[in-house]
Amino acid sequence: MAIDREKEIGKRYGKLVILDFDPEPDKHGKPRINAVCDCGEKKVFHFQNLRRGATKSCGCLKLEPRACERCQKLDKQVKLQIGIDRHKDKVLREISKYSSDPWAQALAKRTLDPLAKR
Repeated sequence: MAIDREKEIGKRYGKLVILDFDPEPDKHGKPRINAVCDCGEKKVFHFQNLRRGATKSCGCLKLEPRACERCQKLDKQVKLQIGIDRHKDKVLREISKYSSDPWAQALAKRTLDPLAKR
């Protein structure tokens, strides 16, 4: 597939904008491009890596604090678990405070304070 170099100049791939094509291909004959990143860094990249999404920046994306999908899912799970635990603690405190059933009170106290004598 032939590359229309004129159409590619100025195109954005991730944080990179193509300035021009390098006159010299790499040692395997693959086209290289000169591009500028949003952070201001100018570098030479393999054109195919840009097109397929393997290269998205000059490397500055690695330095930015971000959360991967797995971390975001874990964060949601932790927040959900904290919410459930808080709700459970609130319910158990209400039971231990207002319930007249001694068994329910003892269960609530043991659950709230696991180190208490049994």
